[in-house]
Amino acid sequence: MRVLSLRSAFYTPVILTASRFLPEAGVDVDLIFRTDENPSAMLRADELDFAQLAPSAAMSDQANGITDTPIHIASVNERDGFLLIGRNPEPDFSWSDVEGRSIVPASFAVQPEACLRYALHLQGVDATKVNLVGGLKGMAAAAEAFTQGTGDYVQLQDPMARNIVAAGKGHLVAAFGPAIGPIAFSSVVTSQRMLKQEPEKVQTFMSAYSKARHWIDQNDADAITAAVGEFFESVDPQVLRDAIAGYKALDTWSTKTVITREAFEAALDMMTHSPDLTGVRTRYTYDSCCNDSFALAVDAT
Repeated sequence: MRVLSLRSAFYTPVILTASRFLPEAGVDVDLIFRTDENPSAMLRADELDFAQLAPSAAMSDQANGITDTPIHIASVNERDGFLLIGRNPEPDFSWSDVEGRSIVPASFAVQPEACLRYALHLQGVDATKVNLVGGLKGMAAAAEAFTQGTGDYVQLQDPMARNIVAAGKGHLVAAFGPAIGPIAFSSVVTSQRMLKQEPEKVQTFMSAYSKARHWIDQNDADAITAAVGEFFESVDPQVLRDAIAGYKALDTWSTKTVITREAFEAALDMMTHSPDLTGVRTRYTYDSCCNDSFALAVDAT
């Protein structure tokens, strides 16, 4: 199987599935870490079997007239996993504090900035009073710009966020997950062709994925760090451990793999809140973006 993921602690369930639980099931896996690839296009071209993406990508595909958009089959995260890093300690931080200041978004895709805008909206912040720095692409570029003096805050996932903190170049001031609440943030996606022609392959993946989720739930941050550490060689093990512990504390991963319809509707709320950014102005149906049958099957076992 060819599996693609971002190299982030946030996607530990996908990384563990591909690196441990699928091989334990006798499956040869090519784990590919995403850089500038378009996972949706790669799936449509049959260059991947499974990928970590977001249900919002299916919304964007449909808004762009794509009819064979890949289908999202399992939740990876039902919380936004980005952190807000500031230049100074702010123990009494309030979201209204960002008004009149600048934030560097992690704009490797549409969703991170769309979620940033949606979090500000939910927290009663006037987004027109916040300068969102443009012209950058990706978390690495955002992190580099911030450490070089751009912006008052930067939006990053872990372990990149805590790397900046550990280097003394920033301070963790807030998490977006609690500011937004449950939302279909990241998911496992596959092609329509795979679902129709190779359902057994999907079942094999989902069985391993469910085992990975249960294993994460049953083990502490030290054990999880040891299991995925080889993929984060440039990250201090303590930073990676803190990142994983932080995500567990935020209830980022559960044993359930299904993308709930309530979380999907929250993602629609987020995408339609910023149509100028996302291009999504229509409330697409759950079934046009997601298939929950495989997740419900493994969740029931």
